[in-house]
Amino acid sequence: HIQSFSIDAPLGRTPLTRLGSTFPYARPIDFPQSCTMNVSAYLADVTTGSLVDLLCSDNSRNIAVNLKVPCSQTDGVPDGSNTELTYLVKNAKLTSQNFAATIGDTKTVDLVFEAQWGGSNDSTNGIFISGTAANAVK
Repeated sequence: HIQSFSIDAPLGRTPLTRLGSTFPYARPIDFPQSCTMNVSAYLADVTTGSLVDLLCSDNSRNIAVNLKVPCSQTDGVPDGSNTELTYLVKNAKLTSQNFAATIGDTKTVDLVFEAQWGGSNDSTNGIFISGTAANAVK
């Protein structure tokens, strides 16, 4: 029951300067880079377990968020197979979670995942975005 998500992937750069020059001649990207994914969701199917095992284990996850075409139908039946955009965070680790549970209100959880990548050739870690414009409104 995800209500919202956000992905933050800042690109840090270091200015390289030369002796006798006031301005930097290049700003290469610093690696490794980190990205964070924040997820806010309603609590639904809660299971038992140890919070220490969840936070302290070294398990990584591949998290995919698929954005579908709204109101798409096949033969008059709602169809959820038309993916327009996909965000994929590979080898993300849960860094924190926050529960909000009060009497009478909806119970919510906020999760923060973090992933790192090492450069443009790193295809096993980090954030990947893919999609299509075939169904775009003209």
